Parts: sequence; C-alpha cells; structure tokens
Amino acid sequence: MNLTYRNFEGPLVITEDIPYKIVIEAPELMRQCIEDINVSLSLSDAGFMLFDDNKMLNFSKSVDFIFNPFSIELSQKKIMTKILQQICENAVEGDFFQKTQKIKSEINKYIYELLATVDIPLTFDYDFQLSKFFSAVGISIDQEIGLLARLLQYVDLCNSILGIRVFIFYGLSNIFTEEELKQFSKETSYKKIYVVMLENSVRDWFGNEKIIVLDKDLCIVKWKN
Repeated sequence: MNLTYRNFEGPLVITEDIPYKIVIEAPELMRQCIEDINVSLSLSDAGFMLFDDNKMLNFSKSVDFIFNPFSIELSQKKIMTKILQQICENAVEGDFFQKTQKIKSEINKYIYELLATVDIPLTFDYDFQLSKFFSAVGISIDQEIGLLARLLQYVDLCNSILGIRVFIFYGLSNIFTEEELKQFSKETSYKKIYVVMLENSVRDWFGNEKIIVLDKDLCIVKWKN
C-alpha cells in the first residue's frame, strides 16, 4: 500500500506488520498536514492519495483520521446501522425465526391490550420493523473500557464493518507508554490493519520501524521506507 503526499518526495510504503511514523517537527507544516488530511477525506483531489498496487483508492472510504482518541465513539451511527442490519438478518434465520415470530406476536398482543385501556381510537404497525425495535431498546457498544482497548476496538469495528483499511493517528506518543504502543502495534498487525502515526518528535519505539522525519527547516532528515 502506498500513501502519497505532495510535501513528501515519493510514496510512503505502508505495511500491515508495523506502523509508519511521520515525524514533523515544524508546527506550520504539521498544521498544514492535518488540514490536508481532513480535506482529502472530503474531496477526491487533495494533498493525500492512497494506492493499492497501481490502483488509486477512494481516500475517504479507505482512511480514517483520529486526531483525538478520547473522542472516539464506538456506537456511532454508521457502525450501529451495520450491526443492527446483521442482527435483524440473524433474527429471521435458523432457530431464531420462530422465536422472533413468537416475540413479535406477544408484543402485538401487549400493545393491543394496552391501547384498549384508553378511550381513544388508536392503531399501530402490527408488522413493525425489527430494526426500530432494536433501536428502541437502546442497543449500543460498551465504552466502559480503557482507552487503549477502546481504540483497538474502534479500529477493529471500522475495519471489519466499514471497510476502513488505513488509520492515521495524531500524537499517540503523548498519551500512551512505549509498551502500550507496542501492544497496539501487535494487535493491529495481527488484524492486518495499516497504521500511520503522525508525531512531532522522534522516538525509537519499534526498532524496525518505517519513518520519515521533517525538521523545523522543512528538510527530510531521515527516511526509512
């Protein structure tokens, strides 16, 4: 997988086995890089492009940018919609089919009897959609876990459910220890997920890392691709 950026000389060859570190020491270039990532996620023609072999991929559908890990939402609408679709399909297949029909029948009976308690002509949808029922009972993903575990689960969900292949993270070294980052790298590598880490200083985390370093004079001082 190749990631290109107009301010870099040549493509960055990113792999699943280890994160690619982009270290930008100049604040103005870091700011521009972050802005370009966000623009590339909304426009087809921008500073960043992603290629698989010689095929250019849709950047917005293949890449996610996590600027603030504390703000990630596991139960975001796009994820939950896909999960609820799968649950609805499972509810009418195999052993669940008869159970689902029985539950729907009991719910209809309960609502019918309940509506009869008021002196108003009321009606309801007997053949209600299961998705609305599951939404009504508040199905969601448990977020009461540690930040690293939540981040890993978010990456796994976006990859497996939404098809996101590349995750760009900003400043992970500011909030995670070296051991935590190694664990994060190990888990994402096992799941064959591409990770790019955007940092503002050089740290030796993984030994065999891929890295590009731009100093405060906007010069490439290190490039291990």
